[in-house]
Amino acid sequence: MKLLCKFLLMVGLPCCIVAQQTDSQGRKQGVWTKYDAVSGDLLYRGTFADDRPVGTFTFYYPGEQIKSILHYKLDGKIIYAKLFHPEGTNMASGKYVGREIRDSVWTFYDINGAILSVETYRYGKKHGPSVIYLPDGTKSREIIYRNDTLNGPVVEYLDGTQIKFKGFYKNGALEGEATYYRTDGTISSTGQYRNGIREGFWMRMDKKTKSPVKEFYLNGQLLTESETRAHLEQLKKAKVPKSGFKTPVKTPSKRKS
Repeated sequence: MKLLCKFLLMVGLPCCIVAQQTDSQGRKQGVWTKYDAVSGDLLYRGTFADDRPVGTFTFYYPGEQIKSILHYKLDGKIIYAKLFHPEGTNMASGKYVGREIRDSVWTFYDINGAILSVETYRYGKKHGPSVIYLPDGTKSREIIYRNDTLNGPVVEYLDGTQIKFKGFYKNGALEGEATYYRTDGTISSTGQYRNGIREGFWMRMDKKTKSPVKEFYLNGQLLTESETRAHLEQLKKAKVPKSGFKTPVKTPSKRKS
């Protein structure tokens, strides 16, 4: 068949489509097999009904290695997909809606077939839990997306079970309380993030003394003890004493006589 397509290309036909069937309205019907217009390589094979893909379509890399297998449901509104690396191993699997827009849970694989990540989509955007894996199959990171933006708790691991970091994302940046852990499971440091940078007092555990060390961050920069005292003194002076506030007294309006 490939030799036939190459012959047709030599005599001037731009492409080769086998078992071409159309109805009186010009709509594709039945099984279609299409070859590349230049190389003659097989591109896809599948079935159409009233110009819409139905059932199973198989797409190919050059050399007829399978590139993807798509299962069309509900007149093509939903597509269950399996994608493959050129080497033949799994690359991804999940569901499309509409014109191949990712939806629901997708699983991605490396070239050896090991899972790289399991991610949740809503109409083309990451929305929901996402888990990233290390090459050995253990968890590396658990995160939450909302409309393609990090929003929610995040947990990072050393080996799939030992926690390395716990925090929270808001609109794509770390926000609020965060804790870092050492390889032995003890806390390395803990404190607050604001708009993705460290802010305020952080508690760090000294490796040698194993005692807590209090540190102060301003706009992500670690201040020295003297800088911290000066900054806190400035904040204290900037505050207006409570006695300085006076509650306005509302005087009754005089009635016109």
